[in-house]
Amino acid sequence: MIGRISLCRPVALGGAIVAFAGSLLPQVVTIAGTGDPNLDVQAIQAAVNQGGTIIPNGHFSFDKPPSKPEGAVYSRMITV
Repeated sequence: MIGRISLCRPVALGGAIVAFAGSLLPQVVTIAGTGDPNLDVQAIQAAVNQGGTIIPNGHFSFDKPPSKPEGAVYSRMITV
């Protein structure tokens, strides 16, 4: 029983290290355009908020007026 416990701890620790290291790697997000500005702007903004690399795929529409978040000086479509 003691041998199993001592073997499990390094395995669990190794798994935790791999899981943590995986969270440090940059994320790659592929976003498919819909042609609908209400969906496309939200999808791009959500991906930007996550960080990492964004790969746009397809036709995107940004045909809508920019918004001005509360407290912002300038209107914008997407905040980077």
